[in-house]
Amino acid sequence: MELNLISKYRTQLMGVSILWVMFFHAHSRIESVHFLTFLQDIGYGGVDFFYFLSGLGVYYAYKGDVKDFYLRRVKRIFPYYLPLVLAYSLYMYSINYISGEVVVTNILLLSFWFNLPGTFDWYIPSLLLLYLLTPLFLHYFKKNKIVPTILVLAFTLISYFIFVDTKLNHLLIAFLRFPVFMGGIWVGYLIKENKEMRIHSLWVGIWALSFIIGIGLLFYFFEYHPEFRTRFSQTMLPFWLITFPFCLFVSYFLSKFKNYKYSILTFFGTHSLLLYITHVKIIEITLFYANKFVDVIALVLTLIFVVVWQKMIDAVMKRYFN
Repeated sequence: MELNLISKYRTQLMGVSILWVMFFHAHSRIESVHFLTFLQDIGYGGVDFFYFLSGLGVYYAYKGDVKDFYLRRVKRIFPYYLPLVLAYSLYMYSINYISGEVVVTNILLLSFWFNLPGTFDWYIPSLLLLYLLTPLFLHYFKKNKIVPTILVLAFTLISYFIFVDTKLNHLLIAFLRFPVFMGGIWVGYLIKENKEMRIHSLWVGIWALSFIIGIGLLFYFFEYHPEFRTRFSQTMLPFWLITFPFCLFVSYFLSKFKNYKYSILTFFGTHSLLLYITHVKIIEITLFYANKFVDVIALVLTLIFVVVWQKMIDAVMKRYFN
């Protein structure tokens, strides 16, 4: 089993991740099939896969030019994201759900950090913070890989014990994913420096055990400790054990069917960012106007909107910003 399979099938892994997150966001619940209920309950873990794969991607993307790195991140996210934040915030303002102040803080990407009502999104603000810190981390990572790794883990654990069950508890939805992002950087480094790196069978067994333990912990707590659901900071910790082996084993599985193009996974992976930030909002809007088939309607509207929006912004960027 080769480590570079994760890089090779990164887009398809993003597709798997966004499909799982969308399943988690779905309005309908599948109570009749216990396994699917559990799978839907833990669908938030797809975000951990995004963090991991983003970390892998930025290791390849960063060439040592900080300005160029920041510019590329801005061009990749802001043109597609900020107009949606503005439009949805104005919609929420028009129905008296949020104040004008929150509209402004949404545009400035500050609402999440202050835990304001009507926050459009937490994922992009936290990801942008990681992108902001990435050049600093990589600067020291390339000199001494252990020290910055320990510092990130220490920061995460300290923030957990300080913020858990406090008014700042919401920050942990971002901070507890920093080690996963860093793990992606580590994997990016290992792949780039050792492109044909094979994983010894012993390590495959260890990662398989890690995956089983992580899933087992989630199943035990969700099944026998219902209060576990309400403490989202604790529900994320098992994905430290799950994320890497999941990506490794799924990419290995995909590699066994090389002649299959995985068009659906590629489509969802390519549009994963827009799908993530629009799907749940379109569900919320659909609920105002439909009583039946909410998820089906929302899915169709999301797919249509994402394709049109992507092409429209791409055309504008190409024409005016080359």
